[in-house]
Amino acid sequence: MTEYVFKPSRRKNGKLVQSRMYSGRYRRPGETKVTAVALHVTDRAVAEEKLRQLIRDMEKEVGGGMRLETSYRCHRRVISNVANSTKLGSQDAQ
Repeated sequence: MTEYVFKPSRRKNGKLVQSRMYSGRYRRPGETKVTAVALHVTDRAVAEEKLRQLIRDMEKEVGGGMRLETSYRCHRRVISNVANSTKLGSQDAQ
């Protein structure tokens, strides 16, 4: 798998302006297109780690068949429901 981080640049008023934030590009095995993602960090080492984590999560999705994002949302919903039920229980006790 090909992966790297970079700072995107653009032309503004004829001058080349480089972004503060890092982005990453990766190409999955068997695919021809390169995918770019914004990493929203200003430190290169943190950007590289964040890109590696993103790729690890994608590999787990492929292996497990379930989207990690979906399971995270479900897990967060269960936690919030438990928190709400304990709050309601404490109000009833008063």
